[in-house]
Amino acid sequence: MLVSSITDTGAVVTWETDEPATSQVMICDPGEVCSWTEPDETLVTNHSVTLSDLDPNTSYHLTLISEDESENETTYERDFTTSAQADTTAPVISGVEVSATTDIKATIEWSTDEEATSQVKYGTTDAYGLTTTLDEHLTTSHSLTLTDLEADTTYHFRVKSKDTSGNETTSDA
Repeated sequence: MLVSSITDTGAVVTWETDEPATSQVMICDPGEVCSWTEPDETLVTNHSVTLSDLDPNTSYHLTLISEDESENETTYERDFTTSAQADTTAPVISGVEVSATTDIKATIEWSTDEEATSQVKYGTTDAYGLTTTLDEHLTTSHSLTLTDLEADTTYHFRVKSKDTSGNETTSDA
């Protein structure tokens, strides 16, 4: 028996029998709540059942049931776990502020709701033009210092953070 194509909400179960038989799967969650797939009455030796509507990152117990035309039943059992739900949400940036300014440097601080990288785009126009080196240290409290600034000059900036799943967000201008 093989459980393949495992996602956060489904999987494909395949198995073989030594003679033509029907296909059905009983699936039980950790709370031992069980459900059945629709029986496939087609007599085959290579069986395939697609499981769907499962919960992410959950262990399931499967009982595969095949019955030949003489009603002899064979069962196979197996446990498997669905994958974790994919993170598709970018970090939320908040509390962006400028602190510790001097004539030639400024520190930009912000927070994110999940651990993420830190980077600042900045420049003397809202086209920015300059970008700090990416700080790959994952944190929720970010702080980067801009150096070599020109005295008595207005700078525009945006902060940018990326989480471990590659979801990126940039603050408003």
